Amino acid sequence: MTRRALVTGAAGFIGSALCKRLVAEGWEVTGYDALTYAAHRASLSPELDTGALDLVEANICDRAALARIFGEVRPSHVFHLAAESHV
Repeated sequence: MTRRALVTGAAGFIGSALCKRLVAEGWEVTGYDALTYAAHRASLSPELDTGALDLVEANICDRAALARIFGEVRPSHVFHLAAESHV
């Protein structure tokens, strides 16, 4: 079985670390992030540059975008790390 992950909040601190780990372990990874104040595309640069990771810039509140990605990616696992916490 192919391990195919969809990671929400992929460009955040924890999400980017998880994406890197999954890629290193051979997973197919699609990141999903609205790229707001807490997200940094540069955190995923090596993986994005090599094509080991796909990044979709969209908000999880956008039901149509999320449904489209689920249909295209058909993930075996979803890691939901998207959050905005103003700490």
